[in-house]
Amino acid sequence: MRGFDTCYLTHFDVFRYEREDRTINHILLGSPKNYLAVMLSGYARFRTGGSCIEIRPGELLYLPQSCIYTSEWYCEPTCEFYSVGFIFSVFGENARFLPQKLPDSDGRMLEAVNSIWYNSEEHKPLALSAFYELYDVLLTRLAERSQYRTRVSITPALECMEQHTAGGFDIPYLARLCHMSESAFYAAFREQTGFTPVEYKNLLRCRTAVNLLCTTDHTVETIAGMVGCSTAEYLRRLLMKTTGKTPKQIRAEKLTI
Repeated sequence: MRGFDTCYLTHFDVFRYEREDRTINHILLGSPKNYLAVMLSGYARFRTGGSCIEIRPGELLYLPQSCIYTSEWYCEPTCEFYSVGFIFSVFGENARFLPQKLPDSDGRMLEAVNSIWYNSEEHKPLALSAFYELYDVLLTRLAERSQYRTRVSITPALECMEQHTAGGFDIPYLARLCHMSESAFYAAFREQTGFTPVEYKNLLRCRTAVNLLCTTDHTVETIAGMVGCSTAEYLRRLLMKTTGKTPKQIRAEKLTI
């Protein structure tokens, strides 16, 4: 991949979905991966950060990891789309681009996604090769976050927090990782994420807890310990504040994150 010789995928999947009913999804904990959605039929609206992005057949949507959004799917009579999910080993690459629509007038990106889909089961090396070729095209079309361009980045702190979700942290240490004073780091963190460091840490804990509730039989007490919450009651309060649901409701509904 151009310019990222040491960057590789740690997660990669591709699905083709078909919806027959209008659906609304609230991704309150942020998307767990980067997503590239390719519309085939119907249309969808994505609301994030006060903006609304609408994609129709032949258009693509890019959503970065940790993006908080609401999606609305409209069927005419069905809604079909590809979804390519991926995470890079270099944390900054996952935070590099803004959520955005990508018109595909020359059809190159749709052709690449088709190749990824058809090779994903039996010829995964070909699917991965097609993905990297697609990402090279995306690099010429995606709009970057302003802080990425100016290199004033809190990426080292975000990476540390992602890797140690259950652990404690202190602002001075995170500020030193980013070569900033504490006050400059706090301001940059709020500007670039929309959260304070404590709020972001709790968001990460909730995202991990939701995943554990939906994929394991662990008790709430056990999960609280796994994500670094002092008590199960504290975790319940965090989940209610973030998702509006109790652990029991999350587990029963298989809450989408």
